[in-house]
Amino acid sequence: MQMRSYFDSGISRPYSFRKEQLKKLQAAVKKYETQLHEALYTDLKKSPEECWVTETGFY
Repeated sequence: MQMRSYFDSGISRPYSFRKEQLKKLQAAVKKYETQLHEALYTDLKKSPEECWVTETGFY
């Protein structure tokens, strides 16, 4: 009930705004996929395949 009151108050962003932000995030992940894979290898020794499966491939 408390969450519904919060949402109904208009404080949250409209669906269209949130959807657009997710699209921008998706584009950034695609654009920087190689750099993300390199960073994940450096930090966590994840292979590109493992990165794709666990971090970047679900867009």
